[in-house]
Amino acid sequence: YSGHVMQSSKVYESMKDAFYQFRAMINEMRPLIEDTDAELAGYEEKLLSKINVNQQGTVCRLLKQCHGIETNNARIIGLDCDGLTVVASEQVLRLNFASTMTDPLLFEQIDRLPFAKPSAGL
Repeated sequence: YSGHVMQSSKVYESMKDAFYQFRAMINEMRPLIEDTDAELAGYEEKLLSKINVNQQGTVCRLLKQCHGIETNNARIIGLDCDGLTVVASEQVLRLNFASTMTDPLLFEQIDRLPFAKPSAGL
C-alpha cells in the first residue's frame, strides 16, 4: 500500500512540474502572440485603406454584379477569410469569396478573386 502511495506522489509531482513548465513556456510566448495580434490588426487597417483607395471601381462593380446596387461610393469596412463587408447606399452588404481565402496577400488583388453569388442577408 505504501508503495502505491509513493508512486502516486511521484506521478503527482511530475505532473505538477510539467504544468509549471508548460505555464512558463506560455508566459514566454504571450508577448509574441500579443505582438502578432496587434500586427495583424494594423495590417488589416492598412489593407482596407489601400483597397478602398486603389480598388474602389472593383468594389462598386462587384456590388452591382452580386447585389444589383449601382454606386460610385462604396467602402470596405471588414474582411475575413470568407469575404468582404462593404458599406454602400446606406446599407451594409457582404461580398463572399467563392471559396475560403487562405493567402492574405491575395486580398490586395480583389479584382482577380472569384466571388460567390449573394445569399440573403449579411
